[in-house]
Amino acid sequence: MSFKLSGHILILIFISYLPLVSLPLTNLLYEENRIGVFRNTNNNFISISDNYRNLYSYKDEKGVKQYIYQNNFIFEQSCELFDITFRSYYRYVDDKIYFNSLDNIPDYLSFSKNDNIFFLSGVKNIPSINLKIGSAIKYNTLITGSIGFMYMPEDNYILFNSALDENRYSLRYNIKGFTENLDFNYFSLSNSFEIEYDDLALELTYIYDFPIEDHGKFENRISGFGFSSSTKYSFYDKSTSVFNLHYHRVDGDLDCQGDQYGKIDGFQYMKYDAQHEIEFVPKQFLNFGIDGVFTWIGEDSFIDIWPFTFWDLFLCSRTRLKEFETNIILPNLSYSFKPEYKLFNATLTHDFFIKYSHLIFENRNLYKERYFILYPIIVDYKKRELDISSKYDGLFFLKIDTSINISNYEVNLYISQYLPFKYSYITDVFDKNPFNSGNNSGSSISKTIRGGTELAIKIYYKL
Repeated sequence: MSFKLSGHILILIFISYLPLVSLPLTNLLYEENRIGVFRNTNNNFISISDNYRNLYSYKDEKGVKQYIYQNNFIFEQSCELFDITFRSYYRYVDDKIYFNSLDNIPDYLSFSKNDNIFFLSGVKNIPSINLKIGSAIKYNTLITGSIGFMYMPEDNYILFNSALDENRYSLRYNIKGFTENLDFNYFSLSNSFEIEYDDLALELTYIYDFPIEDHGKFENRISGFGFSSSTKYSFYDKSTSVFNLHYHRVDGDLDCQGDQYGKIDGFQYMKYDAQHEIEFVPKQFLNFGIDGVFTWIGEDSFIDIWPFTFWDLFLCSRTRLKEFETNIILPNLSYSFKPEYKLFNATLTHDFFIKYSHLIFENRNLYKERYFILYPIIVDYKKRELDISSKYDGLFFLKIDTSINISNYEVNLYISQYLPFKYSYITDVFDKNPFNSGNNSGSSISKTIRGGTELAIKIYYKL
């Protein structure tokens, strides 16, 4: 992989980051916003948890490194004082994409999200009218918050929650001796509505993104909006159908010292899944369904190289991203076994899960690079195509989720692994680097490729 003095590498890594990292976190983001102040407020407890995901990692004997990982550490507690349930947590988030250059090892690109979040909420229960009212404050580098209410007639409930969240991402690069940090910071205002009535549960969330004003060298104003919905229906406690839909659009005006050097013209992604689960024998479940992700972008996205190197005096480089369309469809079938055992004073619960998803992958990604016909008067554009299609036919997913309950203690251990699968050349599944699939030198290079692994541990104590 070679870094050239052209802006296309910057915009492609930024746009590629969104579906790669944001989509796996979508459920966590919307879950936290949707439940907000009412999450984990039924018991007095203390808990500590750590979650690590190695989505992809590659290194070889020449010094090339590429990795995508996520780490999420939470310390949480809840207690009741003066008839108000208080909940607080500290959350450390560390997500990162990194890769360096084969031609010049010191050259690298790194996109990361590092947060230290402090959260405090209070919920007041009013039993006479079946109502809970709550509010919360959250601190990262700025103070944000949320407010909501939950109405609970009999065994049903209606919930509304509104929350303001702070999002901070950082792009750092070193290319041919030029090093810079670019920040992408914005607020997200979410409004969520949820209702559960008998066997039906419905959730709706709308999110509006708007920029955090920065007054440094770079002002990257990110805006956008999105929504999610979830519908769940249970049939006689033996089968359940679920449909989830998430859509988000991101726009960006990228300025350097008051002059525009780039634009993100409506990068959009949509994620959906439909599942039906059947308990065909006690504690054993069969699930079939379909997952999908679709991305596209407007034609006016571009980025210039001039803020990053004085060579633009001669290059006049501009890259226009004309199409970024990716369509991933994953029909799937899964089996889970959820036994429960008693061992002396301990209760052991397990969830053994295996899933196969067949991969249907389509993509069309076009960009144009500006060049001189007659310097410095006449310029034109060369059209180029970027192929990011997968060489695999499907994915296996294996999960073991075990909990041990002893008195007031609970320990939860979680491990999962994605395994890419190819019908032909099965023994060659991990033998090629998908980021450098076109770079075959003919020589054998010692390399290590891993990924698709998630590990988590949680220790819970009920007060």
